[in-house]
Amino acid sequence: MAIALSVLFGGVAACDSSKSPTADVKGRARQNAPRVWVQPPAAKPEVGMAAIVYGVLRYDASNDCFQLERNGERVAVIWPTGTAAARRGGGVVLRSGRVVRIGTPVHGGGGELTPEVDGPIVGGVLDEIPEPCLGPQRNVATFNAGSTVTIGKFP
Repeated sequence: MAIALSVLFGGVAACDSSKSPTADVKGRARQNAPRVWVQPPAAKPEVGMAAIVYGVLRYDASNDCFQLERNGERVAVIWPTGTAAARRGGGVVLRSGRVVRIGTPVHGGGGELTPEVDGPIVGGVLDEIPEPCLGPQRNVATFNAGSTVTIGKFP
């Protein structure tokens, strides 16, 4: 597993999820909620990549994927275990219960993965992300399974 030293991200649009999401075994939200890819539960959630994932939350409605945006580039995002789509308004609900709305900056521990190289690392979740959601380098911003996501600009 390669350790990422920098991370880029992104997406756009608005979403409204009026039904409560449920996560399937591959970590995606379903039942009319926007898709949210999450890390599978980890045996050691404190272990993970040593980079910082950061960006502004966006949503690509045409491809149904949340993304992070930094420096004008957008990439798909895999969230920590326990994250789901928000019931109302556009955003995601973190394990802590805090809601990250579209247009809000976030940061936390993790790194950057690519489906071709790192597919098996997060339980096959990378293989489920549609091609148009990937970043320009075919990358995915990936929070560690046990990462605490902080809402607000990266210092």
